[in-house]
Amino acid sequence: MLIPLGEPECNGCIERFHETIDKELVYTLQEIKILKQLEEALQTYLYKYNNHRYHHYCELKDKPLKQQYMKPIDSIKYFASIMNKLSCAKSL
Repeated sequence: MLIPLGEPECNGCIERFHETIDKELVYTLQEIKILKQLEEALQTYLYKYNNHRYHHYCELKDKPLKQQYMKPIDSIKYFASIMNKLSCAKSL
């Protein structure tokens, strides 16, 4: 994951992601004998992380606390709809 230039606050998100992987994935595996096992485990974890785990979005801080949390897959749809509305408004 790349951190955008001039946005150092994003580094905390990346560091937290690394910490989460360590706690939720790496430390729970007893032994990884083959790199393929790690790759499969990481792919499974990333699917769960992106599709089932809720994340906090600072961009939604003006919303009620419950609405500040959503799954990444849902956030893509949410922010895409906002961008679509903005682009439609500009074309008027």
